[in-house]
Amino acid sequence: MRRMLCLALVLLLSLCACSSEDRPEQEIEYKGSLYTINMEDGTITSGGQVYRYEQSPGSGTFTYPDGSTCWWSRRDDGELWGCSDDHDPEAGGYVDGYTLLDVLEAAEPQGTGDTNGGQLLAGLLFLAIGAFNAVSPIRVWELSHGWRFKNAEPSDAVLAVYRIVGIAACVIGALLVLLAFRPV
Repeated sequence: MRRMLCLALVLLLSLCACSSEDRPEQEIEYKGSLYTINMEDGTITSGGQVYRYEQSPGSGTFTYPDGSTCWWSRRDDGELWGCSDDHDPEAGGYVDGYTLLDVLEAAEPQGTGDTNGGQLLAGLLFLAIGAFNAVSPIRVWELSHGWRFKNAEPSDAVLAVYRIVGIAACVIGALLVLLAFRPV
């Protein structure tokens, strides 16, 4: 029984680490223009111009190709914007900060509906093992210990423990399956 639980735990930990490969670069079409966002480099490219951004929850800064900057901050009472004195988006043919922020927000992962395959598989494995333990604790005892002894019978306490462990494994499996479908 312990070996089976340890094996299931090792499998769970190894499979939960599996996920689909995230692409650091996304292309977004916004108001008729194409923008390429590189999440690793912190850049937005459009029309041959590269805009750098730094972002933290609720605030951020855009650095334009000419070195000028614009910043934003969101609070409960509204949104604040500001730009450096040398910022003139029309002179350089640059995209305005509001558009860059809209594009950046459109690129943020909002939950694609993709599943985490490893987590789903681990959840199904836990459900299967748990259901087997809960439904047939005598058979589980025979597979884990009973084969070693001749004419041995498990105690009621052992069977109760196998059932409880099986039900707990089913609950864990169900949670893993549900979490595999959550938006990322």
